[in-house]
Amino acid sequence: MNRILAIGDVHGDADYVRLAIDKAIASKCVQIVQLGDFGYSPHTDEGKAFLNRIKDPEIPIFWIDGNHDNHDWLEHDADEPIEIEKGIYYLPRGYRWMIGEQTLMALGGAESIDKDSRTVGYNYWLNEGLSHSDIERAIAPGCIDILFCHDCPTRAEDFAMNNRSPNPIGKATRDGLDAVIEQCKPRRVLHGHHHYRYSKIFGTTRVSGLDCNERPQFSWQVISF
Repeated sequence: MNRILAIGDVHGDADYVRLAIDKAIASKCVQIVQLGDFGYSPHTDEGKAFLNRIKDPEIPIFWIDGNHDNHDWLEHDADEPIEIEKGIYYLPRGYRWMIGEQTLMALGGAESIDKDSRTVGYNYWLNEGLSHSDIERAIAPGCIDILFCHDCPTRAEDFAMNNRSPNPIGKATRDGLDAVIEQCKPRRVLHGHHHYRYSKIFGTTRVSGLDCNERPQFSWQVISF
């Protein structure tokens, strides 16, 4: 049996990453998959210090981009994972990989609802959300088993946002994720972004949201297959 540990938003918290590594090792996981807002800010001293503290982990860490990661330094459409530090890999949008007989896909991206109070190129980026080409590239190869994304699909937004009114900012990304689910038919979808843990079945797909670094006990999930 293979196991991976999915974890929610990290926000550059190295102590939390250490807890996640310990959890993954104790659970006999083969890798960690982080669901965006990793804390990738190599343009800041804090971001550099974070990466320096977590490099060369005992178990490989794979992460997708969230709206609070530096998109100017990321290659969204790369063909392979990018090792940003030893043992730490960025998963491009639409990237697929196999564990056992299961096909997994990474599809980061979300939009900042408070973008008007942020600075472009420092803590807000114009390409945070999913583009039409991102969606098309993700759909084209066909069906998958598990989808890892940062935002939730539209079908789950009432649950992900804990019955708050959905913000129209980000709707295009959430609709795009719905389209990917419709075409690729994953049995599991896991996302972060909303800092709220829930799980709900829609048809043949279970969608689960994970909390963030501030509440570790609700922020991770072991997936066995």
